[in-house]
Amino acid sequence: MHISSDIYFRFATTVVETKILNVNQEASEIMFDMTLPDSAFITGFTMEIAGKRYAGNVKEKEKAKRQFEEAKSRGESAGHIAASPRTSNKFNILVNVEKNALVVFKLKYQELLRRTLGSYHHVIYVDPGQIVEDFRINIFISESREIIDLTMPPLEGKTTTDVSKLASIKHISPKRIDITYAPSVQDQKAMSQDGISGQFKVKYDVSRDKDAGDILVVNGYFVHMFAPKDFKPLSKDVMFVLDRSGSMSGRKIIQLKEAMKLIMKDMKPEDRFNILFFDDKFDWLSKTDMLQGTKVNFGTAERFIEAITDRGSTNINKAVTDGIKLLTKYLDTQKSTILMFLTDGLPTSGETKPASILQNVKK
Repeated sequence: MHISSDIYFRFATTVVETKILNVNQEASEIMFDMTLPDSAFITGFTMEIAGKRYAGNVKEKEKAKRQFEEAKSRGESAGHIAASPRTSNKFNILVNVEKNALVVFKLKYQELLRRTLGSYHHVIYVDPGQIVEDFRINIFISESREIIDLTMPPLEGKTTTDVSKLASIKHISPKRIDITYAPSVQDQKAMSQDGISGQFKVKYDVSRDKDAGDILVVNGYFVHMFAPKDFKPLSKDVMFVLDRSGSMSGRKIIQLKEAMKLIMKDMKPEDRFNILFFDDKFDWLSKTDMLQGTKVNFGTAERFIEAITDRGSTNINKAVTDGIKLLTKYLDTQKSTILMFLTDGLPTSGETKPASILQNVKK
């Protein structure tokens, strides 16, 4: 199994190639589960069976399944790929392989890397389901600027594995880095009886100044990438509109309280906030004002949150519109204005038609 990623200006092209030999004396059906990053898109898929190459074709779902079943009934090699209906980045690849036949499976996908928490993240999902004699991951990073802060977090999967110990990282130049990870059979056995499994990650950033960033042009499309440094974050006005109705009982309301306490700790003195807990009645932290982010107000908010219990039905319409009314009284171009709304269900009191509620929110 060989995986190769070419990252050029934060745009990654990844090719996964797997070879499988059917050692059985009859045709065998094999299922692959392939997981891609959420933002990735497939640009090519081929299978080479007994020296004959097949390119993937997109067909109507039922027709593709029927053709696969017909080929399988004749003992022929064939493959069927289907996207999971709930997770579009999960692909099931079903292959019927003739006896003693070698299959070479090749999948190519691309994605634009996203900058999160100060670094670009490249993730490769690996799960061959067995020990692989020839396993290799190659990542080639070429950037327009100096590559900085490159790290390889532990493999996240069935076990936690420090992949950086076995990886070869070559700094070809300030703007290019080559990474090779090729664990031996013994290395894979040490991970688990099924070998390597998890998310192989590489994180890095590029040097940046207060400039216009970079423009990448590919196949007639362009993307403008910029993340200026040393800009002071905007202060925030945050209105929390939170469901406390009877359906929030038990673990839900406990999780809500825990999350709100963490959010309070993250807010800054220059921020303003208010909290509205709702069912068919309303409990405001302050009915008239957005509160400044002082220690006293944060302490009052934490006690207010802790005292909340579940009760009543769910009046989403009035809760959201009342929250918006208070928030708009404090509109400030120097602040980021946010309304955070949370519910676990449908409206059951007041206005209950979702279309009408959306219309009222837009007014």
